[in-house]
Amino acid sequence: MYHQIYVGENITLENGGIFAKQILERAYDITAVKGDSNNKIAILINSLGGSIRGLQTIMGAIEVAKNTGIKIVTVNMGVSCSSSAILFLQGDERYVMPGSELEFLSYESTKFIRLFDYIHSSEKDYKMFVEEMTKNSNLSSLEIKKRIKKKDFVVTANEAIEFGFANKIITQIR
Repeated sequence: MYHQIYVGENITLENGGIFAKQILERAYDITAVKGDSNNKIAILINSLGGSIRGLQTIMGAIEVAKNTGIKIVTVNMGVSCSSSAILFLQGDERYVMPGSELEFLSYESTKFIRLFDYIHSSEKDYKMFVEEMTKNSNLSSLEIKKRIKKKDFVVTANEAIEFGFANKIITQIR
């Protein structure tokens, strides 16, 4: 059994801290129990995205957990957009359910611009998105930039496998 966390709402600065705390608590629980052969935390995602700053808080906790020897498993249960799509990419193992989608918002998308209205560092955040997408796929940064320059990049479950964003489509529970 995995230690699980469910992200089923838009990520905010506030709940990003709560999700990060849950990750660190589960990582502590795993390392505190000697002989616990399960060193994985599963993050189940069905979210339309949200705050970049909330995402960065979660990513920091994931990095700490990974540095402690914890494996992160992410599962896209339906839709993972924007920040949630980048959260999905943080998994050491990444699974999608049939019919699920990843949506990476375009740089010029009104949704994306609205997301950055209060941040004033959209270029930096755009670069982080491209870097994370490149690092966790078999697409080049140039290909990713072309795909997200003017329109949203929507990826089906099958395409997530094809592009290397996911390892496997989950078709049954073992």
